[in-house]
Amino acid sequence: MAKEPRVAKSLLSEKVESGLNERRERYTDEVANIVEAAYKVIEATDSTDPSLRAILSEAGISTPIFYRHFDSKDELLVLLLDDGRRQLAEYLTSRLAKAPTAEEKVKAWIDGMLAQVIAPAAAHRTRPFFVDQGRLDRTYAAQQQESVHRLVSLLHEPVAAMSPQPTDKSLAELHSTAIYGLVTAVMRHHLTYETTPSRAERQHVVAFCLAGIRHFAER
Repeated sequence: MAKEPRVAKSLLSEKVESGLNERRERYTDEVANIVEAAYKVIEATDSTDPSLRAILSEAGISTPIFYRHFDSKDELLVLLLDDGRRQLAEYLTSRLAKAPTAEEKVKAWIDGMLAQVIAPAAAHRTRPFFVDQGRLDRTYAAQQQESVHRLVSLLHEPVAAMSPQPTDKSLAELHSTAIYGLVTAVMRHHLTYETTPSRAERQHVVAFCLAGIRHFAER
């Protein structure tokens, strides 16, 4: 005859779930603390290669706690870069939603990207990642490509709408990638030399990109 369990399974499940929730909440807080500490150290040192000791000191945690959540410092930096792009994507989405036409949406995207170089606080936080991004791109190629796609994909629809064949998604994607490459090159230049693009330069970048799309649309 089977013995009756001393504790009902439902109570056991609740107890386990409660413990998991508490651990999940604690781990979430630990990761958030590490991320914020890394941001502070990067801003203070103006580098994407801060010492792990500095991050741990700023976060007030031990080495084992760090490695409980991250395999390496680079994995943390990739998370920071992805987090920044997610926030930027939300900002750009809001800007594009207010633009009435396809051309205005492309312009809003470009202006929104370049705003990250103009605003002092944004530029200070963005500079280290743009200047020293190659190492992370090589090590975490798939994650970086997915993160970049989040920004580039915002251009697909308005760029396609400017084409005489809006259903040609492949061409719209090529145009969008080219625009991203040009705009980020301008950003990297100014972030490297700690300068800001003039209004005339920003207008020229917008005009150049729109002219390129129109050129292919008229062929």
